[in-house]
Amino acid sequence: MFNEILGQDKAISQLKKYLAAGKIPQAMLFCGAEGAGKAKTAKNFALALNCTDAAARKTGDSCGVCQNCRSILNGVHPDYIFLDLAYQATMPFKDAEKKQHIVVDAIRIVTARSLQHAVLGRYKIIIIDKAESMQSEAANALLKFIEEPPPDMIWILVTSKKEAMLPTIKSRCQTLQFNNLPDNTVKQILGSLGFEESSAARAAAAAGGSVSRAIKAAEFFANIAGADAAKETFPYEVVSNLSRTLPDARAEASLALDILARGLHDFWSKAENDKMREDLKTRLEKISFFKRAVRRNVSPSLVLETALIETADVNEKIFKRDNV
Repeated sequence: MFNEILGQDKAISQLKKYLAAGKIPQAMLFCGAEGAGKAKTAKNFALALNCTDAAARKTGDSCGVCQNCRSILNGVHPDYIFLDLAYQATMPFKDAEKKQHIVVDAIRIVTARSLQHAVLGRYKIIIIDKAESMQSEAANALLKFIEEPPPDMIWILVTSKKEAMLPTIKSRCQTLQFNNLPDNTVKQILGSLGFEESSAARAAAAAGGSVSRAIKAAEFFANIAGADAAKETFPYEVVSNLSRTLPDARAEASLALDILARGLHDFWSKAENDKMREDLKTRLEKISFFKRAVRRNVSPSLVLETALIETADVNEKIFKRDNV
């Protein structure tokens, strides 16, 4: 099953070493860029830890078909929890489905379950996705459980923002770093997901080594496919296609700004004189300002529209299908 993870040979090699030695860190932190395969690797590691196929375990992997593997893959194994916002939304506390952070009530529920011994597998495994979203009260509630877990308990925290994690949490976890994926690897993964080659290549080039970001990029390009970047109406057409939910709109606006920044940087690298380079440098600084604004409480639609108006003279070149 580990062969499904592309571009993370170093991280997977380390996990296989833990499996071969039989010495599994009981608290681990998988960190790296969003969409680099951290959560998928954590799930596959859970499979390898509890797989009952001796031949698969000899290779430091899992079979994917034994009862334990199938139960984990289906999310119904009694010794396995994958805590993300979707799982939290099913929990029995008030307004669970509305929470946009991992809250203390969710941590209390999974930590209570962590005290139970493994039933069917060799290990009880709890994965917390987007662990940086834990509120401070939640992180503090988790801390004492990862300090002294039961001998058959494994915690895996997954984050794309290691700097946002509590230092006390980080210090008690074995860190495993995941790399940004090369464009060709992202393109290959998108191809395996059914994207056409041209669409996969364009999206991969815009994604900065992230599969999830590449999928969003493919959706973004599909949404603006009918818009003419040479027209004055282009900024408004792009903005009208942003998602209605604020977090999604922010992510899409940030992606569009990254595409603008990369295009301007390409122009800068090919500039024929210092005056052109200076002008492009000023534009890039503005894009950086716009990106910071998107992360704050500024309307992503307003920010992106303003940025695209500022770059109106080069939008056609930047958003040209064979240029991205």
